[in-house]
Amino acid sequence: MTREEIIGSVDICDWLTSRTGAQWKQLGGESYTKCPLHADNKPSLRVNRGKRVWRCDPCNAGGSIIDLAMRLGNIDAGEAMRQLGGNGEPKDDHQVEVARYEYLDERGQLIYQVIRYHPKTFRQRHKVGDKWVWNMEGVRRVPYHLPEVLKSDCVLICEGEKDADTLAKFGLCGTCNVGGAGKWLDAYSDFFRGKTVVVCPDQDEVGKKHGEQVIKALTGVAKVIALWNVDGGCKDVSEWVASKKEGAKEALSEVISNLQPLNLAADLPIKSIADLEQDYVELTHLAKGRLVYLGKWLPQFNWLRPIVPGELVVILADTGVGKTAILQNIAHKIRPLPILFFQMELPGSMMYERFIQIGSGVSGESVEKTYQDGRRCQWEQSGVDHIYSCVSSKMNPAEMERIINLAELRMGQRPAVVIVDYIGLLNCPGSSRYERMSFAAEQMKILAKSTNTVFIVATQIARKKQDDSEITVDLHDAKDSGSIENSAGLVLGAWRTGDKGDMMKVKVLKSTKGGGGRIVECNFTGDTLRITERSRINEQDIPHL
Repeated sequence: MTREEIIGSVDICDWLTSRTGAQWKQLGGESYTKCPLHADNKPSLRVNRGKRVWRCDPCNAGGSIIDLAMRLGNIDAGEAMRQLGGNGEPKDDHQVEVARYEYLDERGQLIYQVIRYHPKTFRQRHKVGDKWVWNMEGVRRVPYHLPEVLKSDCVLICEGEKDADTLAKFGLCGTCNVGGAGKWLDAYSDFFRGKTVVVCPDQDEVGKKHGEQVIKALTGVAKVIALWNVDGGCKDVSEWVASKKEGAKEALSEVISNLQPLNLAADLPIKSIADLEQDYVELTHLAKGRLVYLGKWLPQFNWLRPIVPGELVVILADTGVGKTAILQNIAHKIRPLPILFFQMELPGSMMYERFIQIGSGVSGESVEKTYQDGRRCQWEQSGVDHIYSCVSSKMNPAEMERIINLAELRMGQRPAVVIVDYIGLLNCPGSSRYERMSFAAEQMKILAKSTNTVFIVATQIARKKQDDSEITVDLHDAKDSGSIENSAGLVLGAWRTGDKGDMMKVKVLKSTKGGGGRIVECNFTGDTLRITERSRINEQDIPHL
């Protein structure tokens, strides 16, 4: 097997569990366990199963399954690949392929396959060139039987492909999502807009919760939603159909025609104090994995309360100070939160180089030379795999919202943080730049709330008169409009100092949760674009011999 085939076929969590008995917990879309490479009392090894990579910060190590096997067995890459080579597609006597399900796009072209084995387990694969890759990294997610879904007015949503195929045998449009229960993506909803939908959950606790998730996602999108809980002690649609034997077709027709639509009338958007308390409980408990702690970037910001979904953060800085570098440093440090980075100024290739500089601590020239020499940078070990970028220009807020809501089809999970570089490049209506900037500022706040994400945006300041004194940034220095500061809950100002411009100061200009006015002094390393907190040791603290 090739390196890519091994990485794509061997699940890191399953492999490590089989060898060390590792126990896992989920946080922010990643799996955590105690690292076997060092004495680890608190789980510090994390795995992104979709991207097939791992990372342990205390060990300063990470990479693919091959890197983990090398370190754990103290062996070279060749031996690791030989040992892992048999762990691709299951082929032993205890796992036999029993079904193959193909997910097609709107034109009927294959996107990926789901293979079912006995004993019951599932694996996903997609083609790169003429080779199968056994993962879903970067693969667009779509509902099963998508071409039929698009053509049908009535669609039955099941938990798995087997049930969807069972319904198809009787001329009905059955579908499901890849991954089974609990893996429904809100972004699937648009495929069902204006349709009659029948949700057919498996009759166990997990299945019923999955059904509730689907109903919630489609409320207000589908024209009609009905719920079919199969009876007769059957677990799912396939068991129910099998129990009807020759009369299955007539029984299906009767059940579907007699289903009553759910009462999904939208509640008035009015909430009591008790309702608001429940919102607060959900925020403080359910959103734990989606909070942004800026102290991960600059430790002196630990006194800032975490930024919660729905909040807007603004970075104010002059041209050439390093707004993009600030945003990229924040993005790098707040991993593993899934981030969607809207870059409307730099091309994607330059964004890649800059992220490698920050993540690996190397110069841009070094990155460029590596690829000129026919080699590649091991970005998997740079701690940037949680970042996805949209480098489209002329972006407007409506298109941005559409992309955010559909992003999980590519990312595998909904973004927790949206970064915009920079707000002045948004395509917004208005007869003047002031009106366009005011509209953009208001839209950023609205989008943060409507998409339930943390928005971090950069904007320029108005030009200041140059003199011998240090040029600082103040709260009302934003170029063209003050609406951006008014819309944000947290505003940070940044400016460069030092004879060589190798120092940066970051000031909290506004914080609705307290702490405004504080300044953090930073090092700015131009070669690597890293922005790090300066030591707080004063001259008088250093003993003189």
